[in-house]
Amino acid sequence: MKRTIIDNARTASEAWAKLSKTDQNKLKKYFHLRPTQSGITIVSTMSFLPMRGLSVKPGQIDEALNFLINNFKSYTQVDQDKAKKILINQDSKFYFKSRSGASVLEENIQALMINTMSQDKNLPRALGLRNNIQFVASELRFEMKAQRIDIVGYDSEDLYIFELKKTRTSKIGQLHSYIDYYNDPNIREFLDELLKNYPIYPVKGFNNTIGCMVMEYCENTNHRKKLIAQAKPHKVLFYEPSIQYLK
Repeated sequence: MKRTIIDNARTASEAWAKLSKTDQNKLKKYFHLRPTQSGITIVSTMSFLPMRGLSVKPGQIDEALNFLINNFKSYTQVDQDKAKKILINQDSKFYFKSRSGASVLEENIQALMINTMSQDKNLPRALGLRNNIQFVASELRFEMKAQRIDIVGYDSEDLYIFELKKTRTSKIGQLHSYIDYYNDPNIREFLDELLKNYPIYPVKGFNNTIGCMVMEYCENTNHRKKLIAQAKPHKVLFYEPSIQYLK
């Protein structure tokens, strides 16, 4: 089953490579590709459809990407109701799952972080890094019982595993278990090969795997220090809600 996800990653990468640079730049502003054991999922980070997926078999990925390109103007213009009709219309051959459930808040945060990560100067500053962190993947999981990674990033040297929390939490031990799992030599070998073949944002090699738990800002200084100490050698980041304005 591990080989299947690598094969699907290669198929997704090949389909992406067929697109013009113009079309690639259009799509990656709002979507990324997630190879899975059953196929390929196109994941939306659009504000009204965050982290919703359009899942297809490997042989359908070219057609699905062309569907998004051909309808690009229609779902990125002002009228959001029209956009929803195009992207979540279940009578269409290709459509994204609609939103529901308790994970909605976490999905909003996840989509926002993905959309801003590669250009965010504050993120590497908060982590004490020299380079920006490039978004690589979301919801990375390649075994049914494996630890699922919310966001994978890469700073040109190390791989960053971000675990997002929709509320404040003291469950820092979860972060250590994730990193221990992905540092296992057998898992690391497979992870290396998967990321080398990953669509849109492949990682050709990395040194260390660093974990980072992301949660809502905690006002208590002592509690923040306690969580940071428990996470070492990994990281904890606290965020506050913010808005980015564009002309």
